[in-house]
Amino acid sequence: MEDQSGNQAITEVALGLVMAFFALMVIALMSMSIKSDQSSSLGNVSIQVSEKAERTARKDGLSKQQQKDEWIIYYQGNYYDKELSLIDHSALSKSKRYYLALSPHLSFQEVLKVRSGIYVPNLSITELNEDWLARLKHLK
Repeated sequence: MEDQSGNQAITEVALGLVMAFFALMVIALMSMSIKSDQSSSLGNVSIQVSEKAERTARKDGLSKQQQKDEWIIYYQGNYYDKELSLIDHSALSKSKRYYLALSPHLSFQEVLKVRSGIYVPNLSITELNEDWLARLKHLK
C-alpha cells in the first residue's frame, strides 16, 4: 500500500484555507449588509464657517487645499452647494476636494450614476442625515 499521510496533510491544509476564506467572505457580506447607526453625514460637519474659525484655521496652519474643500448635495436630480443654492456640477474646479452628500434611500446603481456625472479627481461620498433631508424637503 502507498503512504497517504502526505496526501492527507495537504488535503487538510487546503480544507483549512477554504474554511478560513469562507469565514472571511461571510464576515465581509455581513458587514456590508448591516446599516450603521453612526454613519458619516453632513450633520456632523459645521456648515457655516465663522470668521473666528477661519482665523483659527490659518493660525493652525491648515493647507490651502484643506481650506478649499467643498460640499455637493444631490437631491431629487439637482445639485446644491452647502447653502442649498443650485450649482452646475459640470463646471467644478479640478483643484478642490469635494464631498458628495446623497440620500441614504438611493440605490447603489443611482449612487454610481450620480458619481459618474461629476468629473473631479478628488471626491468623497457620504450620506445625508434626517435633518438635511427635512431641510431639503422644505426647499421645494
